[in-house]
Amino acid sequence: MNWRGLGPRFTLRLFALVVASLFQAIWFAAFAREAGPADFGVFGVVLSGCLLAGAALGFGFGSYALRMTESGTNHRSTVTTMLITRIGTTVAIVSVAAAIALSTADSSSAVVLVGALSAAVELLGELGQGVMSGQRKILRAALVLVGQRLAPLCGILIGSAFGDSLGGLSLGLGVALGVTTLGMLPYLSVPSSLFALIARSRHYWSASLLSNVSQLESPLIGIVAGAGPVGLYAAANRVVSPASLLANALLNVLVPEIASQDDETRRLDIFRRVRLAAFGLLFGLIMLSFPASYAVLLVLGPEYSEAFPIVAGFVIAAGVSGVSKVYQSMLFAIGDARSVARSIGVGAVVGLACVAVIGVALSPGWLGLAPVAAQVVILGLMALAFSRVRPNPGGEVQ
Repeated sequence: MNWRGLGPRFTLRLFALVVASLFQAIWFAAFAREAGPADFGVFGVVLSGCLLAGAALGFGFGSYALRMTESGTNHRSTVTTMLITRIGTTVAIVSVAAAIALSTADSSSAVVLVGALSAAVELLGELGQGVMSGQRKILRAALVLVGQRLAPLCGILIGSAFGDSLGGLSLGLGVALGVTTLGMLPYLSVPSSLFALIARSRHYWSASLLSNVSQLESPLIGIVAGAGPVGLYAAANRVVSPASLLANALLNVLVPEIASQDDETRRLDIFRRVRLAAFGLLFGLIMLSFPASYAVLLVLGPEYSEAFPIVAGFVIAAGVSGVSKVYQSMLFAIGDARSVARSIGVGAVVGLACVAVIGVALSPGWLGLAPVAAQVVILGLMALAFSRVRPNPGGEVQ
């Protein structure tokens, strides 16, 4: 294995993700502090709903693109079909959210639009990162990702200076959409068949859809516990969510790297080394979970004091997710997306069940157990699936 190639690529990707995560965490925290738990809860529900709809209409293209390590006309045609489809479905989702916002005509309508635009950035960004990472254009992917996160931060800071933080944030999110789209322009050509592409990516589609079932947690909390707890949960989730981007660095770098290897020994060597590093990251995040919670709450303000254990839970869950992403990378690379889908699906159901039970029977602070339980189940099932499936030199499961 050429670790000289993998090391710099992963280091660059990791550095970009740390910077991008910092930018995203700052603007999430600034928005949460200004909006308050109730309006930020609305933002969280809208963002979650749009992301779930986007997963349903995304056909797993972002994950499938990670395995598209070839180049040429066929590749560009496939990417073009992916981008056209993603843009069309994203416009439809944002339009529905805009119609809902206009129909409410109250103080939360602007928050609804910001939530929809944030989802649009995430949906297009996922596809763009998948395409660029699959081609191992790590520098381009890194620059686009940092620009995508920097634009909303600059928007909300400039908007706040002029007394219109929501307007500035909306403008920044619009710029982020443009940056993401521009990053994919070099890969465009004549589109290929959409239905044939969906058939090839169907298992990645199911995995992507099931991984977004967790987006139902915020609306479910709103139903069983009310607006206050959902605001606390949404704030903890969104402010800590940049930590999960570190786990995605593993996925975006490892899948193309493993998929391009024909030798089983080399694949397993990559897997074992990165798995060890992921366990180190998990240990570090467990140690930092409570100090990080204090730091986050100092930024968010006293209104979010009850979110302390929820923040800690999401930090630990991000560490567990990092380990499961290593297994997910290997399973994706060898073509076993079905096991990934099953594992994520069961974990998502466990998370929803925990949220429902805690929301009804316990205080909001206990909601921090839900993401940890869900990620532990996902990790256990992926590890079990990997123990039963080994890659062969042909690149598919045995």
